[in-house]
Amino acid sequence: MSRPHLYVAITPGGKLTVLDYADQTADEPDLGGQIRTVLEATTGPGDGVAVRPVHSPDGDFLLHRLRGAENIADPNPMARLMLRALDGTDEPIHGTIVVTATTPAGLTETDVLLFRSLLDAVEPSVPGRTGSAAADAPPTDTVDGAAASAWLGPLYEATASRLATVEHELAQRFPGVFELLDHAADQGGDWPGWCWLPLRRVAAILGGDYPVSPGAAGLADFTRATAILAAVGAWRAGRRPVLLPHPRLVDRVAAASDALPQDLVRRWPAVRCYYVTLETPNGPIGWFAHLEWDGAGRPAELRLVLDQAPRPGADGLIPLPLPLTGTSLHDAVRTLARRTGLLDARSLSGAGHDPRVDAAIRQQVEVLRPRVAVADLLASPDAEVIDAREVTGRGEPRTWPPAPGPTPIQLWLLDERTLPA
Repeated sequence: MSRPHLYVAITPGGKLTVLDYADQTADEPDLGGQIRTVLEATTGPGDGVAVRPVHSPDGDFLLHRLRGAENIADPNPMARLMLRALDGTDEPIHGTIVVTATTPAGLTETDVLLFRSLLDAVEPSVPGRTGSAAADAPPTDTVDGAAASAWLGPLYEATASRLATVEHELAQRFPGVFELLDHAADQGGDWPGWCWLPLRRVAAILGGDYPVSPGAAGLADFTRATAILAAVGAWRAGRRPVLLPHPRLVDRVAAASDALPQDLVRRWPAVRCYYVTLETPNGPIGWFAHLEWDGAGRPAELRLVLDQAPRPGADGLIPLPLPLTGTSLHDAVRTLARRTGLLDARSLSGAGHDPRVDAAIRQQVEVLRPRVAVADLLASPDAEVIDAREVTGRGEPRTWPPAPGPTPIQLWLLDERTLPA
């Protein structure tokens, strides 16, 4: 049976076009059709979703071969980020993957996240794959300790290794930074208790003790490093909690509404920052979540730092802020777009409207939707969070939330009973 070659195009406006397999034989499934079904479920039928044969692609595509990442013709940094993120394994993901961009600006962070989500969604359908171990895992309330240990043990070890790599790289890049951040947080200040250390304080420490590269690129690196260190620092100080949502919860949040939980600050758990881990066929991925207060009268923000590149490390982390303002995720993302200059006065008045901006906002909402839903569930008074030890029988179970202080990574289970009736 020949190995299929899947081609994917990111078209103007940020929409995806899936180009069908080359070398597809009769005994292989129509994965192109399955991917189209996945896309239509996400974007709606007819919303820019198409499947075309690879031997006659239309449009001016820039072909980037995944395994030839060093030969990329497009210098766009986000194109390089996408390829670096997807090229973190020795195993081909779907045979040969060719990513194409048809816009001069190339790929955006949202494109990267959306494409990665697409791969995760169709991965169980790939010939030879068995699907996500989390999806196949037995319910935690029906298994004995040995079975739970056999499932949770490898996940814990892989997640702990991934996070240890992030911590180690940051500590090497910024020697002593976590001690400085811990000291500043212990000193306290004029910020509310649900915020461990505001970004402006993290930035002051980073800018005062570590060199900042000149120019726009240096500023972008500094801003990104500030967001990452704020999240990882808060997570470390809170006993490094890692949450694994029950598989049925994952299914539920995937179909979450567009509503924005404006009262998230009031309901936020005692843990200032936590890490959510999800199991995929290529290993665990996840994200950090914490709250930010800037002291300048702006609404509080839900701050996410996405960690889903196959190769673990600080370079694969992507900060993603969400102002907790408006009634929907769409409102909040538009507020962020105005703040960052993506939406200007002409766009807001309807003059010079750019449909690509709306497409980018929709994509950002799709990336945020399930992650915000998890934060909302965890902040619910009905949230059932149990220590993994309770299921595995290894050690004395602890009570959620963990007390502050340095400790090895602790795995907690966001139980299915958190689901509303």
